[in-house]
Amino acid sequence: MKDFFASQSKTNKGILIVSVMLMLIEPWLMLVNTTVGLALAGTGIIGFSTYLEFLPYFRQTVLHWLLLILILIGLLLVLIVYSFAVLAAFGA
Repeated sequence: MKDFFASQSKTNKGILIVSVMLMLIEPWLMLVNTTVGLALAGTGIIGFSTYLEFLPYFRQTVLHWLLLILILIGLLLVLIVYSFAVLAAFGA
């Protein structure tokens, strides 16, 4: 199963690493500057969806494409919960 979600392209792997880092840093920067934090979260989500979109696994059938959509919606929900948890714990 891991071969389906592993990219062979170094560029795609770099996009994935930067995107995950941006999504992890986002709520911490939102504590300081809301606009910058939200911009980084959006950039991370776009980068992560770009990584998934270029994987050959999601280009096979419509069901795989729908799985991609569900993964992205799940990622958004996890990111929202993570952001609220950080803001609730450390926000003023």
